Amino acid sequence: MNPILKLRHKINLYLTTAIKVAASVLFFGLCAYLFNVGFTTDSVKDEGIQELVTKKNPYGQKSKIFLSDGSIIYLNSGSRVNYLKGFKNDKREIQLIGEAYFEVAQDINRPFTVISHGVSTTALGTMFNVNAYSDNEVTVSLAEGKVQIEFHNEHEGFQDQYLVAGEQVAYNKDLKTIKRGIFNPKINAWKDGVLFFENASQKEVFGALELWYGISFLISEPFNEEWRINASYDNQSLGWVLGSLGYIQGFDFEILDKEVLIKNK
Repeated sequence: MNPILKLRHKINLYLTTAIKVAASVLFFGLCAYLFNVGFTTDSVKDEGIQELVTKKNPYGQKSKIFLSDGSIIYLNSGSRVNYLKGFKNDKREIQLIGEAYFEVAQDINRPFTVISHGVSTTALGTMFNVNAYSDNEVTVSLAEGKVQIEFHNEHEGFQDQYLVAGEQVAYNKDLKTIKRGIFNPKINAWKDGVLFFENASQKEVFGALELWYGISFLISEPFNEEWRINASYDNQSLGWVLGSLGYIQGFDFEILDKEVLIKNK
């Protein structure tokens, strides 16, 4: 064979072999990359990055939340809860601002805990209400079962509290006091649309109405006497409630969209 042709043949053979080798390296490198990507993605999924769920109600709106474990949250107006979707394997934890009533599905392997302003309420299967509208006070009222109430580090010196049905405990952060007692079950009836007042002051009444109906009050002049209202209103309109209170306390009112003007008689 011609020496030149023979040289060209060797060069072509070398180039072909090199291309095949490079292609093989590239192919196996790509496979390894895809395998690692797939493995990494699956690993992230297996770790179970959970979604943080937030439910929030504006003033004048209430809602009912069904959780994955079978528990139910009745969320009052002007309130918010945060929790991990599906919860963790060893616990069920809810962060609350405002007020909510909890019907807890029993699960002895995963305690159900509500955390509000440094106070934790834990149950296995029960019904209880937590009022934490104020940054300074948290009140827990137990309707059924038993709960344990714990105070976080900033409340050192306080012992855990245990409640049985019909009891409630109120912790005041400013006064650093814990008050235990028996409560009227009607205070939890808000979840069924019942507005309940027990020995309520003027400030408490108007505050509750603002929260309940999503309105604000303009009071023309101060009242001469302090109020002590005992009443309940079952799914009544704002006009009905104000008419009843106005008759009792002696005032007229005018509803102006989201504001209510109160005039003493």
